[in-house]
Amino acid sequence: MQVLSLVNVDVLAAVMAAAPAAVAAAEQLDGSTVLMLAVACALAYGASYYAWSVREAAAASTAGYAALTALSAFLAVVANAVIWDLHGPAAATLLLVIALALAGLQVRSRQARSSRSSRGTAEGGTDKGHGSTGSDPLGSVWGVGASAAAVGMLLWLLAVAASAALTSNNPTVSHSRQQLEQEFSLVTSELTHLKDQADKWEQAVEHIAKADALYYHVPSFSGPPIAKRHPNQLRLAMSLESASYYAALDDPQYMCQFDAEMTYRQCAQVTNWYSLESMEDLFKMPLVAFEEKEHAIAYINSNCDAMSGRSKIMKDLIALSNSKVPVHSYGSCEHNKHWPTGNPSKRQVFSKYKFCVTMENSLAHDYVTEKLWDGLAAGCVPIYLGTPSALNMAPDASSVIVFDPQGKGNASTVEQLDALMHEIGSSKGRYEKMLAWKHRKVEEQPSALFKYLWSVRNTSGECFLCQFLARHRVNPKAKYTTCLFNETWMAAAGQKLELQPGCE
Repeated sequence: MQVLSLVNVDVLAAVMAAAPAAVAAAEQLDGSTVLMLAVACALAYGASYYAWSVREAAAASTAGYAALTALSAFLAVVANAVIWDLHGPAAATLLLVIALALAGLQVRSRQARSSRSSRGTAEGGTDKGHGSTGSDPLGSVWGVGASAAAVGMLLWLLAVAASAALTSNNPTVSHSRQQLEQEFSLVTSELTHLKDQADKWEQAVEHIAKADALYYHVPSFSGPPIAKRHPNQLRLAMSLESASYYAALDDPQYMCQFDAEMTYRQCAQVTNWYSLESMEDLFKMPLVAFEEKEHAIAYINSNCDAMSGRSKIMKDLIALSNSKVPVHSYGSCEHNKHWPTGNPSKRQVFSKYKFCVTMENSLAHDYVTEKLWDGLAAGCVPIYLGTPSALNMAPDASSVIVFDPQGKGNASTVEQLDALMHEIGSSKGRYEKMLAWKHRKVEEQPSALFKYLWSVRNTSGECFLCQFLARHRVNPKAKYTTCLFNETWMAAAGQKLELQPGCE
């Protein structure tokens, strides 16, 4: 008994001392190893119980107990480290509880057995291990309870370890589970997105039914517009882009489906010029002195296939053998000049030159972009190719040199253009006269259209649309047409009216 108790204490001390190492080792183990240890522990427990209860081999039971205690305690640490991710005090506490339970089991079992042997000898009989528990009922209860607790713990560890081995360390199961979780997450996310979209569409349908007008972005809309939801609802064709790139704007069969227009065209019921905000700095940049400017033309362009023919014109101008005004090309088209150090803006580069290229990408009536405003704001004389109506938009028509191969501008060939620029650029008085508008107030500018554009330069297309619809509410029976059915505008654009309003 005393020897066995010493063994119990020694084993307990050894197991407790090994607890930190067991925790560290457990972190490196997987579920399969936990399962194997659980099986080994169960077998050791069975062998030990068999040894002391059936064969009564004290040495075997002592060895079995030592192995059982060590394996059970180690397995407890492994289980909580792998499954619960417990470390330090938590792992040591669980280890101590299991070790004490097993120690109590062994001690009380030996006490009960010793008591039965003594009683049997006194009575002249032989104890075969099947008699009563004798005079130590507390020890018997403790032994049975501890035994049940130990067996229950081992069975629980075995089940948990098996589950961990099947789910955590089976590559196929683990991967399949992760894949299913990911797919489920994606499906859930997609369903949420679809619900949000459905809600938005439901709201959109409600808004459409009540809207004063529906406008369609012509560059991205090719089908027929939806039916009107109420008699006073208007349908508008909207575009900021040139009709040269989006032919539907010049297609009467298409445009007759709309009641009004929201485009760059001056006949449009709703003004929609995206370049108006570019006017803001027209009078802010200081003029560079005539003597400090390059007697050359600045050309900044990287769209070498523009429909307007700009690239071909500039290539021919650069190729002139007897050119008097050189072309400094900073863009990728006919590049011959590196961008200045300090990374100045386009307008800052233009400001150092007497002339600058502000030719449009495409030629469409009333289509004017920020290119014209860039040249005017920089204080160079713009060389313009585009709609004739651009001269009405400029503060002073005499401030722009118009190049038109059809002969409707200031020059129709590159030779004429080079000669004209050299003539103007060689005369300080004539050159500065073209920039005189810079020294006048807005209300003193000769162009009425410019003064109007200046007054609305910060007004968005949406604001113009709301203003138009407010007027329409006052007079809901008013009739409108798109520009292709406006005889005055068609004549100014040089086009022929082909259809009557309403696609008749």
